[in-house]
Amino acid sequence: MIHYLLILRFEVYAMFCKDYDSFISLLSRRNYTVHTARDGAQARDILLSLVPEGSTAGFGGSMTAKELCLAEALRGKGCTTYFHWEAPPPKSGAR
Repeated sequence: MIHYLLILRFEVYAMFCKDYDSFISLLSRRNYTVHTARDGAQARDILLSLVPEGSTAGFGGSMTAKELCLAEALRGKGCTTYFHWEAPPPKSGAR
């Protein structure tokens, strides 16, 4: 399983810390592959370039993911998505 962390630089600055480079260095030392986007559109493009067609992706309750329509974009690539903000797909045979 590959873990990626996609970061919008302004969100890190506003939410987590003022020393962005130290934060990214810490994540890299913990074996995260970090991609930084300047805005939401670039973040969505990076995500779509990293996730292969037909993959499965899960999202927690991220408002950023919701606002960027990341689940919809991945479904457009034939991916299965599980997202906190959406009802789970019906089980086969369910009424």
